[in-house]
Amino acid sequence: MQALRILVVVMGIMIVLGMTVIAVTLAKRAGFFGDADSAGSSATPAEFGEVTVPLPAGARLAEELIVGGSLVLKARGKEGETTYLVLDPETGTLRGSLRVVEAP
Repeated sequence: MQALRILVVVMGIMIVLGMTVIAVTLAKRAGFFGDADSAGSSATPAEFGEVTVPLPAGARLAEELIVGGSLVLKARGKEGETTYLVLDPETGTLRGSLRVVEAP
């Protein structure tokens, strides 16, 4: 009978500890504790100076977007094509571009 009581108490403690681990993990993934890396860091972002990003010939800038940590410039051309220029916001370098044209 004594062994059964000890077993029940130990199992109860294990259940409480397991639920605590699950609750903390869910809270971290939900972002309740913030970003641990950025909390201790007080460094200022590096300046990259002036960067010129050329638009395709005949295009005009239609929209600026922030998507997944990248700056995306949407340019519209005269003939209906749309070009998306993907930039690194920290350095200003062009990561790539995507040209969308209407099918004939």
